[in-house]
Amino acid sequence: MEKEVEKFIKSHNMISDGDTVVIGVSGGADSMALLHVLLNLKDKINFSMIVAHVNHNLRKPESDEDERFVEDHCKKLGVEFKKLNANVSGYSKFKNISEEEAGRKIRYNFFGLIRKNSGRSKLATGHHKDDQTETVLMRIIRGTGIKGLKGIEAKREDGVIRPLLCVSKEDILEYCRLNNIPFRSDQTNFMNVYHRNKIRLDLIPVLKEYNPSFEDAIVKLAEISSEYDDYVETIAKQTLDKCRKENGIDYNKFSMEDRLIQKRVLLQALNEKFKTADIGSIHLNDLIDKIMDEGHTVWTMDLPGKITVQRSYDMILFDKENPANSEGYFEYRILPGKTYVFSRLGTILETEIQKSFEKGENNQKYDEIFLDYDRINKIRSSLIFRQRKSGDKIRLKGHTGKKKVKKILIDKKIPRQLRAKIPMLIIDQDIIWIPGIGKSDEFEPSSETKKILRLTLYKNQEEVND
Repeated sequence: MEKEVEKFIKSHNMISDGDTVVIGVSGGADSMALLHVLLNLKDKINFSMIVAHVNHNLRKPESDEDERFVEDHCKKLGVEFKKLNANVSGYSKFKNISEEEAGRKIRYNFFGLIRKNSGRSKLATGHHKDDQTETVLMRIIRGTGIKGLKGIEAKREDGVIRPLLCVSKEDILEYCRLNNIPFRSDQTNFMNVYHRNKIRLDLIPVLKEYNPSFEDAIVKLAEISSEYDDYVETIAKQTLDKCRKENGIDYNKFSMEDRLIQKRVLLQALNEKFKTADIGSIHLNDLIDKIMDEGHTVWTMDLPGKITVQRSYDMILFDKENPANSEGYFEYRILPGKTYVFSRLGTILETEIQKSFEKGENNQKYDEIFLDYDRINKIRSSLIFRQRKSGDKIRLKGHTGKKKVKKILIDKKIPRQLRAKIPMLIIDQDIIWIPGIGKSDEFEPSSETKKILRLTLYKNQEEVND
């Protein structure tokens, strides 16, 4: 079995030279076999080990005996050992989740804490082929797509690895017997009170009557689904990169894609922006139906987790309601000769008094304006940089009358959620400059101007990319 596991580890590039592998060990046959396999491979691959154990306190006094058993075994082997005594039952009630889920969350949080303090590390768990079968069946019963059929991943992007996923429970028990590896049996594994146990004890034996190799068939299905899903994910990522436009997705490019790829592109974009977007197939289908409705070019749709998706002409935009971080109206007084960093706007405003038109050179430049500083001084007016207000109007250069700023932004097809972040320069209560949109010629320098005020707005890349 060791050779098979070693080959599996190398084929999936699970462990690299110099890694620290945190091994979750409960004391059962699976995790004890994993501990010994990795211990025997440690020098071949050159990695260090830490054993982590969580006492769930669900089976007193057995839970305490499991803890002592694992700790004593690690001392004999000379392996570093860390433990956590957890109130899984209390956490389950507090979070209103099952004890299974509560235990899993506590374990992974504990393992994650150890990894955080261990430099470059991986987390190895004792999942095997039988676990894969149970997981895929659970997801089929619950209702899943291709991604769910992948089951348990051999190697996750977050560093979680499953070296025993290539072997069965029977193989593990035989390995422990041949190598005299002690382990403890958890009697709750043989009680059909948990969903997974019911599948293991009641459903799988019935299915094996129809196909004795049923478990191998499920594992094969998971492998095929994984290959398919990984390929679709790659194509979707390439498509998302192609469809990116400013802070959203280009509708025209997106609409040309197949519906399957559209779903993945949206899912990737949402997860990329919101990390853990809980968006199901029903939401994606409704969203694509809405996007592809050519009769409506401006709308907003709410998704779970207070996420909103907007169609604004040829843009698809994503946002999230977050009252705790929401910011209201902004207004800044500008003094000539100073530089201002507007973090919430993702911009930098540079002001400079000069004697001639000297345009700045910078690839990050967003827009700039030159003003008659002599006239501004003469009327002693303050320069105000502020957010748009209802009813705002501007007389653009070359026009005789004023036009509503809202109408200008709509005509320019500026998405609604971005309009509030567009600043405007106010002098003597008149709007003189809307960066990237338009300017008034009210304070335009003349041949008699001796001092010119240059205002340059730059994109603050560090802020914008956040």
